[in-house]
Amino acid sequence: MAETDHWCRLPEYNDLVEQCKYINATANCDLFAKTLALPKETVSSACGTKWKFSSCLRYDVNTTDVIDLMNTNDNRTLNTMKCGDKMTYDTSQYTSTAVQEFGFVCDQYYLGPLATSVLLLGPFLANIFMGQLADRIGRRPTLMINITIFVVFGALQSVIRTTVVFFICNFMVGIAMFVSEIVGPSKRGSMTMACVVFYSLGFTALPLIAFFIRDWSILVLVISVSAAALLSYWW
Repeated sequence: MAETDHWCRLPEYNDLVEQCKYINATANCDLFAKTLALPKETVSSACGTKWKFSSCLRYDVNTTDVIDLMNTNDNRTLNTMKCGDKMTYDTSQYTSTAVQEFGFVCDQYYLGPLATSVLLLGPFLANIFMGQLADRIGRRPTLMINITIFVVFGALQSVIRTTVVFFICNFMVGIAMFVSEIVGPSKRGSMTMACVVFYSLGFTALPLIAFFIRDWSILVLVISVSAAALLSYWW
């Protein structure tokens, strides 16, 4: 899932910016307000170490007066506090992401990788019963069931925006991704190879599609609904 920069939402942020502009404190009042209210932390990367505003902490101050905050910040004895669920996200690259929508950051960061694990759990469990289902009702009906599950739960995921529904839909979409066991043994190797190839091609094309569709829910809806064309395999 795409991640973007984030920081604590400051209730007094707009007031601080307006006062900064009024007293003409600096040309960049957005940066000025963040400097007063957000601590900095070091980030290590391949290019070295740099400073950035904390993503999960803010100074424990409550004032709408920029002058008072400037004087308080000079003390250098400020305590910090967690943001809680009050976050501001950088939307310069993406209008909306699942991480932003459900708040998979800071103390809830683990939910992002967990959502991916739930998605991959679907094919693992589908391996147990999909082959048996195909033997009982036929391979073509089983394929149609898989496609229908993908379309329906993918669309639901983009419309009903709660964390629980997101995880359930992720799991069901994962089940629909498993297709190798619904073909005969003689074709199973070719089918598995084809799945891997087209899965890779899809991941290659996804950034291009996401470049034009910057909202995650619309992107998921487009991908899910377009898969409905695969129902034509029935004929």
